[in-house]
Amino acid sequence: MEILLYKTITAIGWSMLHSIWQGAILYILLCIAMLALPKMHARGKFNLAFIFQGLMVVGFISSFSYYYQLPLAETDSLTIHADLMAQYLQQVPQHAFALESLFPYLFIIYLLGLGIHTLLLTRSYLQLRKLKYKGLHGSPLDWQAQFEKTKALLGISGYVPLFLSQRISVPITIGFIKPMVLFPLAYANQMAIEQVEAILLHELAHIKRKDYLLNLIKVTIETMLFFNPFTWAFSKIMEREREHACDDMVLELVDKPLTYAHALVELETLRQEKNHPLSMAATGRNNLFKRIKRITKMETNYISVKQQLLALLISSVALISLVWLLPSQELQAAEPEKVQLQTVKAPLVPLAALAPVQDTTKKKKVKTQQVIVNSRADSLALPKEVQAKLKSIKEQSKDIEKHFNSPEWKERMAFIEKNAQSIQEHFNSPEWKEKIEKMTQKIEAQFDSPEWKAKMKEIEKQGKEIEKYYNSPEWKEKIAKIEREASKVEAYFESPEWKEKIKKIEETGKDIDKYFKSEEWKKKEKELKALQNSTEL
Repeated sequence: MEILLYKTITAIGWSMLHSIWQGAILYILLCIAMLALPKMHARGKFNLAFIFQGLMVVGFISSFSYYYQLPLAETDSLTIHADLMAQYLQQVPQHAFALESLFPYLFIIYLLGLGIHTLLLTRSYLQLRKLKYKGLHGSPLDWQAQFEKTKALLGISGYVPLFLSQRISVPITIGFIKPMVLFPLAYANQMAIEQVEAILLHELAHIKRKDYLLNLIKVTIETMLFFNPFTWAFSKIMEREREHACDDMVLELVDKPLTYAHALVELETLRQEKNHPLSMAATGRNNLFKRIKRITKMETNYISVKQQLLALLISSVALISLVWLLPSQELQAAEPEKVQLQTVKAPLVPLAALAPVQDTTKKKKVKTQQVIVNSRADSLALPKEVQAKLKSIKEQSKDIEKHFNSPEWKERMAFIEKNAQSIQEHFNSPEWKEKIEKMTQKIEAQFDSPEWKAKMKEIEKQGKEIEKYYNSPEWKEKIAKIEREASKVEAYFESPEWKEKIKKIEETGKDIDKYFKSEEWKKKEKELKALQNSTEL
């Protein structure tokens, strides 16, 4: 049991360390790909980040499997003269042993973090189940018609219900096998049908892309690799590009992108009125602003480039720092090295008790003997393949640094900053502010107009009539009648009369089958064939 625990602790420790540099490499590759392909679709960026995050899990599991299966040192063959072993240990890099001494603490941290994230994941799952079965109300008929039309546009053929929920403040999609869309009940009478259509189209885009399942996988990876900062960096990119990909699907189907942008602004405005004023800081005002700018084709790409360059630089520094922390040498564990040493006859001690002690025994020359030293392979040096990869990474980092310090790159950045300043001046100009103010006043006037208020009253009236109808005695009587008829049908199919009929049908079928296999039928069949042949002649 102690051996298994020791192997588990060691495997977890090394796997955590290796996971960080593996994540750094993958994140650098993602940043390079996004810089090299600035016109890549949001769907492609999401898929690339999802694949790289999956490779981090593969690397973590592979490292754990490798270190867990390594054989332990054989203590029977690890006896050697104390002075000679002390001399040997002085030549071994001591930071390898220092790293392994931290593994028990890393193991405890990993277990605690894994338990906490598992509890949070379970809590989120239970909250989603409550949303799925409690506080639901039927949606208006015109919403249902528009919802079915939107499903047809996206090619979603399965059953996807739409409900109004009093427990949420933003529209959400729940479920993968049986998905459903929930819309806040408080906003039902405060948004135009065109805006509702755009929001529902966005939620159905999540269903079309199977985002609920992909998000479940992402959260599982976050729980397993919570200690790795690059796990959360990949998740942040995936969440951003997932929303952008759904926005792109919406923009392909709506006539006016500005309508969708207004819908997002209206939705966020209503959410702020229902929640605490400071809640916007936690939900991402900046992210919403970037989405709206992207939808209206006013995004400034230079910000994204700077952020990616900064992330690339931080990842490179983290990777190089981790390389220096890891042991620079490693003994191969497959075959123990045989060393011939000229030793003196003295009391032998086990490796666990080795220490630099003074030998007081009477020394006597003896013949040369072979001593097999079998030690932990991973605590001393890295394999040659890993060393080669790390060397290649260092060279690539130097090339990247050289590229970023080149005159061409600096000239390009100066050009981007110049354009950024002109764009910023445009957005800060009085003309632009006046245009935005006029647009805001126009929207406010539309929402305060008698026509809009009359339309809202009509929708409220229809909603009350629908609710009244479903709560009426006539509707309840119809439902009760349907249930009674269903019970009668079920009782009939379970009755002895029906079972007797089924039994007779089965017996008749057997008799027919037996008749067609009988000699009498075969004889008649031959006669019919002979008659048919004679007729043809």
